[in-house]
Amino acid sequence: MKNCRGQSYDNAQNMSGIYNGLQSRIKKSSSTAEFVPCSAHSLNLVGTFAAEETSVGNRFFMITQSLYTFFSGSTSRWKILENELNSISNSTLLKNLCPTRWSSRYFVCKSIKNGYKKIVVALQNISEDVSQRPATRHEALALFKKMKNLC
Repeated sequence: MKNCRGQSYDNAQNMSGIYNGLQSRIKKSSSTAEFVPCSAHSLNLVGTFAAEETSVGNRFFMITQSLYTFFSGSTSRWKILENELNSISNSTLLKNLCPTRWSSRYFVCKSIKNGYKKIVVALQNISEDVSQRPATRHEALALFKKMKNLC
């Protein structure tokens, strides 16, 4: 450690904290180990905060996360979605929105872009399926309406 000349971490307090973070512990062992925040993590935070800056961006990503939660909460609903999306050659299944990775927002957008029409059809089918629980049908209808308002 005494030969360490630099250190770089994400912006989490437990890593970069100047009093109690790993940065300070290494600095005690090697006074020349300068800390530089990780550029990739910093850029990821910029992208994340930029996407959440507008009400439109917030609304879009909230809807996409609701879609993922709705379909992934049930194997039968996920299967309905899969069956709809299988007819599209370049489809991507819905993705979970990871708050710390900008790339997850890209994959979320890509899955919505490629499968928009089929996702809407799956929601409509679930909302009209009398074998589904009323709460499930209601949630599917609410998501259906939100998806239609995205256009």
